[in-house]
Amino acid sequence: MTDLTTGRSSSRRSTNRAEFWLYAVRNPERTDALLGQLRKPRAGMERLMGDALERIGERDNVSAEDVTTIALALFQGLLRQRRLDPAGVPEKLFGQAMRWLSAGIAASGSNSGGR
Repeated sequence: MTDLTTGRSSSRRSTNRAEFWLYAVRNPERTDALLGQLRKPRAGMERLMGDALERIGERDNVSAEDVTTIALALFQGLLRQRRLDPAGVPEKLFGQAMRWLSAGIAASGSNSGGR
């Protein structure tokens, strides 16, 4: 797993994944292979998001799958930005963004609708 604070842990693996993502986008027949690699970690994250939604009382109102999609997009986008401009993306920004997301879900209550 890549650490947003350092961009390390597996910098080379992250670069390879980014290149494979580009390859899959250009060659749709490879999309299934990429999705296969992402299913297990995504399922684990969906469980974590489901637990977090349970803690704020929104599990029945908000899709853990949707929250996972948003969290992954935030993480991937912030990681890419931090790699290019470490000073522009503070170490704790992802955690703060997740707190804002959680607070927004909790504040919207059962009006959030889920999927």
